[in-house]
Amino acid sequence: DTSNDPDKKTKYLTIANKQLKRLGELVENILAMSMERRKTMKLRPEDIPLREFVEEIAAAQRMRGDKNITINVNVADNIIVEADRTHLANVLNNLIDNAIKYSDESVEITITGNDKDLSVKDNGIGIPSKSIPYLFNKFYRVPHGNRQDVRGYGIGLYYVKSILDKMGWSIEVKSTEGKSSVFTIKFNKNEQ
Repeated sequence: DTSNDPDKKTKYLTIANKQLKRLGELVENILAMSMERRKTMKLRPEDIPLREFVEEIAAAQRMRGDKNITINVNVADNIIVEADRTHLANVLNNLIDNAIKYSDESVEITITGNDKDLSVKDNGIGIPSKSIPYLFNKFYRVPHGNRQDVRGYGIGLYYVKSILDKMGWSIEVKSTEGKSSVFTIKFNKNEQ
């Protein structure tokens, strides 16, 4: 009940407004990706304090009401990355959205970052090893016979990889079926 608490009402409206803006940007990005424009799309890089950036996204994701969500953020205070803020937010939100979608009712996500990489680890249902090579293909969806409730078009991770490639970054996945997945963004494509 937010009717008697103006601060709470303002907080919720601010979060809703940010999410609405993100949704509009995501639609635009998906349209851009679906066309040949992605080859000429211009990024707008800026210096981003990583911990503050991740905390803001985590705070909005924690407010989702569909599941019991815990998001732990372990990112060093002094890390600055040069990236397109909108696209990096979409990438991180996509990874968190997937972690939530493919988890049971109690979701625990840990986001860990340093000057070399940023990882999103979940306690979800995991990914079959045979599906991992195809995860970032356009329209690919992991076949989960028992999960008919998860909707999507198979373009989220394609978008993630395309944007990270354009930034000169990379992403890798480690997963244990039935336990968890970890998606790690490498800030330098050449570092293993």
